[in-house]
Amino acid sequence: MGVISRAAQDASIATHGAGYFFAKSVTFTLIYGIFVLLFMQSGIVFLKKKQSNHSQNWMFLITAVTFVLATINEAALILETSVYLESALVQDNTSSPIDNYNTALKLMIKPNIVFESVSIFQVIISDCIIIWRASVLLQRQRLLIILPSFLLLCSAALDTLFLWNLSKYPEVGLNKLGDILSSAIVAISLATNVVTTTIVLIRFRTHKKEMTSALGAHRATQVETVLALLIESGVLFGLLQSVAVLVFYLPPGEPESDTTRMYAYGAISAIYFGISAIYPTAVIVFERT
Repeated sequence: MGVISRAAQDASIATHGAGYFFAKSVTFTLIYGIFVLLFMQSGIVFLKKKQSNHSQNWMFLITAVTFVLATINEAALILETSVYLESALVQDNTSSPIDNYNTALKLMIKPNIVFESVSIFQVIISDCIIIWRASVLLQRQRLLIILPSFLLLCSAALDTLFLWNLSKYPEVGLNKLGDILSSAIVAISLATNVVTTTIVLIRFRTHKKEMTSALGAHRATQVETVLALLIESGVLFGLLQSVAVLVFYLPPGEPESDTTRMYAYGAISAIYFGISAIYPTAVIVFERT
């Protein structure tokens, strides 16, 4: 009876692992599909412009880079999921489920390193874009960007430490320090977004007050529209980051709740890293349309 229970437990571990990677892969693929559409629209908008300044050229280049990185991530995640399904659930039925599970984790090391590394780069690129857009709109108040820039440096330092740790301990699901570092990176990214969005909100209120004082009642100016877009997108992105931080820091509970947490972790991590990649492009497209 004990042997049967143990075998069933091992099979359950492998099955839950499949559910985790399936949820993560499907969720990220859906977001990647949205990214493809936004990237195509961004390219059309860029090509329609008869003249473009250096700022617009750089933004489109960064958009192209983030799209390439997202494509690499999509390929790595599909490979990671297919390797797991083949190794843990299909291949070598003569071995125990837990042996197949451990074999799958070893085979997934390379695609997992690619996915984790690219995801971290996408987060820091997203933070850079957030700060850069704010600095462009606050040309006369650049000192306000000091705090988010400092947070960005802290994030870059943690990113470097995370990548070093990942190269030393690449095992899937066994790198506790890596989990702590990735959670800290998301938390600092959230802080960067909150500070920057707050600064933009202050600028928005100041501009609106100045325009109202000078002209009385007036329609929203283009500057106000852009600022409002940055504030709204920053708030929505911040809510997603808050959920990601809570899930990443959520302590493990009973086995039943661990299963739910596993699936939630897979889906939310895919959503967060996918939106981090898509966020700069989405802001650019909505700002220009």
